[in-house]
Amino acid sequence: MSVTKIDPFDTWSAPAAEDLSSHQFYMVKVTSEGKLALAGADERSFALQDAPKEGEYGTIAVPGPIVKAPVGAPVNAGELLTSNAEGRPVKAEAGDAIIGTALTSADAAGVYVTFTSNPGGAKA
Repeated sequence: MSVTKIDPFDTWSAPAAEDLSSHQFYMVKVTSEGKLALAGADERSFALQDAPKEGEYGTIAVPGPIVKAPVGAPVNAGELLTSNAEGRPVKAEAGDAIIGTALTSADAAGVYVTFTSNPGGAKA
């Protein structure tokens, strides 16, 4: 009998903003600098898959595929994203449908940002 494992998560690596060596499998956030730090209450977070020390790269599990697109306005890593009227990702505001979480920053419209793709339209 054949068995297929279906894994709905991709992974992303970024440097640790602090010592996370004793926090494997804890929830971490992506800071505005694109680094990993322990998440606080009610913060968008991801499961840390390893145990990096400060400055070392750590790996997080992210839902959905990791994609790139040119932004419609500047965004920071860690921000929730929605789509603007031109179909470009922008920072989500309360009540917006969420399309993903920025993993990198973009300082101007048209700059490509890397983000988790979360189709489904959960509201911010």
